[in-house]
Amino acid sequence: MPDVVDPLDAAPLTCAGVTTYKAVKGSGARSSDLVAVFGIGGLGHLAVQYARIAGATVAAVDLIDATLDVTKRLGASYSMDSSRQDPAAEMQALGGADVAIVLAASPRAYEEALASLRPNGTLVGVGLPADNTMHLPHLRDRAPWHQDRRLAGGDPR
Repeated sequence: MPDVVDPLDAAPLTCAGVTTYKAVKGSGARSSDLVAVFGIGGLGHLAVQYARIAGATVAAVDLIDATLDVTKRLGASYSMDSSRQDPAAEMQALGGADVAIVLAASPRAYEEALASLRPNGTLVGVGLPADNTMHLPHLRDRAPWHQDRRLAGGDPR
């Protein structure tokens, strides 16, 4: 780090910063994209900022109003409380998320994130639930665009 940067200011950019930067960069998020960030905490608030720096429109999803208020100041265009709203339905009403980044180790967050994606959207997971309750076929079946393809007789893969 350059000498002009205080180590206390730079500390969050090391582990948490690199982790979330890699998630946003690896997702391919661009300025035309809607990026949904699920789980706004030590990592999520950084993901919101990196997605904004990439030029994306950001939707922040969490359970805590105070946390969501912070995301508005950090540049999120949408803030959704998943305990009172259906973020997947709201994201689909916006055309679906191009990218969903999950930073909460919760099966529900993964289900909501997958259901929020538009067809061919990108799901990025940073951390998985410890109790092994995620079942990928179950998640795949929650995706509205996946269900539409199956009903239309298309290949469900």
